[in-house]
Amino acid sequence: MTDMMPDATRNLRDIAARLPCLEDRPAIAGVGNELRADDAFGVMIARSLAGRVAVPVFDTGTVPENYLGKVVQAGAKHLIVVDVVDFRGDGGEIRLFGPEELEVCHITTHLPAYELAQFFLNVGGVQMLILAAQPVTLQLAGDMSPAVRKAADTVTGMLEDLYGKPEEQG
Repeated sequence: MTDMMPDATRNLRDIAARLPCLEDRPAIAGVGNELRADDAFGVMIARSLAGRVAVPVFDTGTVPENYLGKVVQAGAKHLIVVDVVDFRGDGGEIRLFGPEELEVCHITTHLPAYELAQFFLNVGGVQMLILAAQPVTLQLAGDMSPAVRKAADTVTGMLEDLYGKPEEQG
């Protein structure tokens, strides 16, 4: 397992480098259903980040499309959707999907990612990325798996590092 750490660290650096900078006016949307084990990944991260970063953060639950108005009103030009995605990776593996990759990206319990991205772009002029973890289980009333919980902590830390705390941006 420790042999994989350099690759995992390199992967996180690559992901951070692809995320929009503050000047690009990003927002973060945590998507998921906290009643379905690993599907709580996105909403857990959104709740952890709220008020701790210098970008708008939305806990959208299972209806991210209902937040378009709030995202546009916040002045966001990019939306980082945080959710679990079954991309056939290892449990807890983290990946970033850009617009060109969204047609094959299936958000596990919500709208197809490509349709959601097209909706945000066409209606609100907002570019969308999906910052995703591979789920281990989506069991109803189940606990989040240790691998996805660790991924949530990692993503939360990465986004805090990238977007800073509001008082540090002044």
